[in-house]
Amino acid sequence: MDIEPIGTDAGGYTYRPYEPGDEEAIVDLHNAVWDGGRTLAWFRWKYVETPAVEHVPVFVAEHEGEIVGALGLAAYQMWGDGEGGLGVLGSDLVVAESHRRRGIFTSLYRDGTGRYRRGKGVPDAECPDFFFGYANPSSHPGMRKLGAVDVEPRRSFYQVRRPRYYVRDQFGSTVARVLGPVVDAGARRWLRRHDPTPSAGVTVRRHEDVPAETLATLADAARPTGVSPLADEPFYRWRFDGPRWRPDGTYVASRDERPVAATITRTTTEASTGAETVSLIHTVPFGRSDDRDEGVAAILNRVAADSPDAAFLRAWNPVYPERLLRERGFLSDQRRPLSWATGSDLHLVAFDLPESRYSRSNLEGSGPALWSLDK
Repeated sequence: MDIEPIGTDAGGYTYRPYEPGDEEAIVDLHNAVWDGGRTLAWFRWKYVETPAVEHVPVFVAEHEGEIVGALGLAAYQMWGDGEGGLGVLGSDLVVAESHRRRGIFTSLYRDGTGRYRRGKGVPDAECPDFFFGYANPSSHPGMRKLGAVDVEPRRSFYQVRRPRYYVRDQFGSTVARVLGPVVDAGARRWLRRHDPTPSAGVTVRRHEDVPAETLATLADAARPTGVSPLADEPFYRWRFDGPRWRPDGTYVASRDERPVAATITRTTTEASTGAETVSLIHTVPFGRSDDRDEGVAAILNRVAADSPDAAFLRAWNPVYPERLLRERGFLSDQRRPLSWATGSDLHLVAFDLPESRYSRSNLEGSGPALWSLDK
């Protein structure tokens, strides 16, 4: 991808990097367009306090002195092929409603990524080796036209423990009241048939916090092929300490008192139905091994046992081996009946840069590790 910064376009929109003092207007714009839950503390945590870079990886579109669009990029230190580098995730993009359909979305990406080429404004030491993003079915074709590499699609899997909530979402509360007890009883029978024997010799401990030292050691223990996040202690102390949400806990699996795998969980509650979903959002090591798989298997069992009130447990392949999920009764959202409600999942795509330390083949093999950054 070889793109130049735009500056000011023919429509009078000026594209530029973040400047101190922009944050309040950017937060206000996000809250006007989205859910109203963003704060200055959120902005500082995500873009100013990030341990990956010194600059603030945010770009804005300005019109007649007003910020009408903003692009936030989440920067992560990476490791691949024996070298450290930098990957940048397209994270928060917002355009004021009155300025849509004028190419601002595309121009923000073009200007921001153009400024990340060496010698174009961002310090050379902080220019990324590649960009990556999670593309939905609408944006995926456009990203491919811009030269994106398809890394790996995501398939979410759900252990459906209280399907009455699914019935209510699809058919309404009246039908759910009638069928709810029936489908919930069927789910209990299904899960009893998918209750595998625990892994011998593997114990699981739940931590209320995020044990940064343990997770960093596990992340460094088994590196996958391709590129993976450099998940060190500063990464863990920052990544899971944001003001908008926090993880519920961390499960660490050990064999002979030696940690072999760990998973961070997050619980969300659907406002309209009250359905609780426990998501397994991050697992290390990133590289596969027999020890890792046995540890993940034991963690899946423990999370299920610790979540009696949850309507759904959620995990996604390729981070979690499909075999382990299916053995525990998880269903893919790409197959019926869940596909009726969820539709297509996301694609992970990446753009390599001319000065990149990593080849396209490095990026194409990076799916399981880069998906670990999703939440």
